Amino acid sequence: MVRCQTSFVSGRPSFLSSYATSPLSTETFTNIAFTKITILTMNSNMAHETVWFSHPRKFGKGSRQCRVCSSRSGLIRKYGLDICRQCFREKATDIGFNKFR
Repeated sequence: MVRCQTSFVSGRPSFLSSYATSPLSTETFTNIAFTKITILTMNSNMAHETVWFSHPRKFGKGSRQCRVCSSRSGLIRKYGLDICRQCFREKATDIGFNKFR
């Protein structure tokens, strides 16, 4: 459970002190309050969520993907193409590959 500690200035929370002189609509107040609560909630869970997908992906199959469809399987890496075999068949004539047999 996350507690939102704010001090009130003239009937408004302190994070709204810049708005103390101007009138606030209920929608603006709701959006600002919701944003602050969301940020507080996100910060409380970040220690656990930083563990996922934190291993460096510099080498191996997990670091490469097709430049057309972002697939990781069946990559053709020769000549620096980095295209999966399905996309290569579609784009081969556009790239300039010709089949002679």
